[in-house]
Amino acid sequence: MPLRLLPLFIVLPVMLLVHAVAAPTPQGTAFTYQGVLKQNGNAINGNTDMVFDLFDAAVGGSAVGPSLAFASSNGNPVNVVNGVFNVTLDFGSTAFMTLITDQRFLRVTVNGTALAPRTQIQNEPYALQSQTAELAYSVSNASIGTAQIIASQVQRRVGGACAGGSAVNAVNQDGSVGCQAVGQGTITGVTPGNGLTGGGASGSVGLGIADPLTLSGTDTGSVVSVSNSGAGAGATAITTQSSHGVALSATGGVSGVVAAGTNYGVNASTDNASGYAILATNSGGGGSAVAIKAVATGGGVMGSSGIGVQGTASGATSKGVYGVSNDGWGVYGNSTTGVGVIGFGKGAGITGNSSDAAGYGVSGSNPTNYGVYGTGLTGVRGETASAATGAYGVAGISNVTDGTGVYGGGTKGVYGEGTIPSGSLFSITTGVYGKGSYGVHGWGTLEGVRGEATTAQAFGVLGTNQSGGTGVYGDGKTGVAGSSSNASGYGVSGTDSANIGVFGSGATGVRGETASATGFAVMGVNNGGGSGVSWGIYGQNTSSGGYAIEGYNPNGVGVRANGNPAGQFIGNVTIQGTLSKTAGSFQIDHPLDPANKYLFHSFVESPDMKNVYDGVATLDARGQATVELPTYFEALNKDFRYQLTAIGAPGPGVYVADEIAHNRFRIAGGASNQRVSWQVTGTRHDAYADAHRIEVEVAKPAGERGSYLFPVLFGASEQQSIHPITQRLSPTLTVAQP
Repeated sequence: MPLRLLPLFIVLPVMLLVHAVAAPTPQGTAFTYQGVLKQNGNAINGNTDMVFDLFDAAVGGSAVGPSLAFASSNGNPVNVVNGVFNVTLDFGSTAFMTLITDQRFLRVTVNGTALAPRTQIQNEPYALQSQTAELAYSVSNASIGTAQIIASQVQRRVGGACAGGSAVNAVNQDGSVGCQAVGQGTITGVTPGNGLTGGGASGSVGLGIADPLTLSGTDTGSVVSVSNSGAGAGATAITTQSSHGVALSATGGVSGVVAAGTNYGVNASTDNASGYAILATNSGGGGSAVAIKAVATGGGVMGSSGIGVQGTASGATSKGVYGVSNDGWGVYGNSTTGVGVIGFGKGAGITGNSSDAAGYGVSGSNPTNYGVYGTGLTGVRGETASAATGAYGVAGISNVTDGTGVYGGGTKGVYGEGTIPSGSLFSITTGVYGKGSYGVHGWGTLEGVRGEATTAQAFGVLGTNQSGGTGVYGDGKTGVAGSSSNASGYGVSGTDSANIGVFGSGATGVRGETASATGFAVMGVNNGGGSGVSWGIYGQNTSSGGYAIEGYNPNGVGVRANGNPAGQFIGNVTIQGTLSKTAGSFQIDHPLDPANKYLFHSFVESPDMKNVYDGVATLDARGQATVELPTYFEALNKDFRYQLTAIGAPGPGVYVADEIAHNRFRIAGGASNQRVSWQVTGTRHDAYADAHRIEVEVAKPAGERGSYLFPVLFGASEQQSIHPITQRLSPTLTVAQP
């Protein structure tokens, strides 16, 4: 039945200008719409679903603003009383912010029926005043200049300036400025500064150098700077001498610079056996507090005596002796009989840092002994934050035959640690890295080489060989042993882009063991693509009584495979036990087109362990025949079933005259020389079948309830699979070479 909508009036949006005595209250963009709703001439009453849409044309056109729905489904149907309704509509702030020539039309939909025609939104009288705003559309760019600006109401940009000796004291509206002369006065007194004496408030005054002289300042430069441009080794900028106390004392430090030659920035000497040529103390906290700082193109600080240079620091991050060099060595020590540089500390005796990619934190050389020698809980410790090729925590190089790059002795001869940076899941960091005839060679009464890794993607011991050799080689009762305590880690992991990742030979070539319920004793992953033949795990055994691959699990699955197909056997397969499957078939080359097609046939299934026997018998002159079965028939089978079919002519009287006894049965009731097709089935009752009878319907164990062999077929997720597909992918390893 058609509906009619009779509009009464429209209250325009409050954004239109209106006159008010008091200050106007800001309003939104909503307006009120009223109408009368009738159906077949009768006024409608009650809650009604209505939808209001705004368009820019009476027919067709584009929608303006959102569609406004008043419906029972969203809890706000329109209450219609005697056909009259009242709604508040808001199509957004831009719905009516257009040219006055743009028109708007309202479409009303009642209970799913769009009413026609659309209602045009008319101007409210006061809103006509807003048409003057249309003038803003006709103002051209750059059309407003000085003539259009009221100077008394606009501050122009400042464009004036004052002459020398004057200062700005006012800014005018037109951008000009007012100026006044800088004030002048008379000196009324002189006050002495740092290190000076004298001064006065009147008359002639003088200044002198204080004794003792004390200088202080807050400037970032030098408080006192002295230079001497004279040539020769004796040229000295400052000379101090004291017969008993301290010749030169500086709280902030002493800085000396010499231009060239063998001179020194700071040179100090003492003839006291227990004294110090230079004693510097810095009580400032933190690791950046420096007692002595020397900068030179040669040696910053040089000492020659029983102890050339000695530094003592008490802070946790302070340094006894700290040297910085942009080209050579930060700290250099040389001794013809003893130790070039020796350091003692709770943290580190000697620590070095190099910011150059080809530099070394600590470097030592000795033609006959140790280049770097360390003792303590950790004798020598090296650390690098660089991932670049050639960056090492500790690097040892031997350039002689049978030499050793890094040698360590003790409970742990050489200990290295590498950490994976945050966010670099497959980065390779190496605790100990070796390159040479033997990259890493270890010997010990317990473990020759031991590696530990604490993250899932790291390696305890990693060996690579780029020349077709062996990455890691071990010789012993167990050549290489690996252990991982991480659920997703590997005891031993090997990768090879062209050959064998892990190769073992011996009584047991490769042996894997795991104590985890979800782990793998031996796992092989092959990420190679293409159509060639590749293996995750390959086993070969030429012994007639051996096994290439064997899996054993007394409580679970000995060998498990995931894939499509999960397993492929080329040759005869022997299964000692019960075979459970979801489907079965044979696959052969199609007899009619063996080069291009396959032929599949399904297995015959039964809830019983059935054997099927069949054949064709020819009846004698009496219409009878005795069928001989295998001699083991009754020993193997029970619960016999028979099927007889006459061949060539009807045989309605053919029947089994004598059932199976002594491994035979008799057919009768047929015609002379008639051929009969027969089939006999029996249920196995041998010793194994009786001990392992198949249960047809079995309740799932508690741990498998709610899970499926094929969850997708029942609308469940793959996570509900009883046998989830295991995916463990080895990361692609890229090891930087020095």
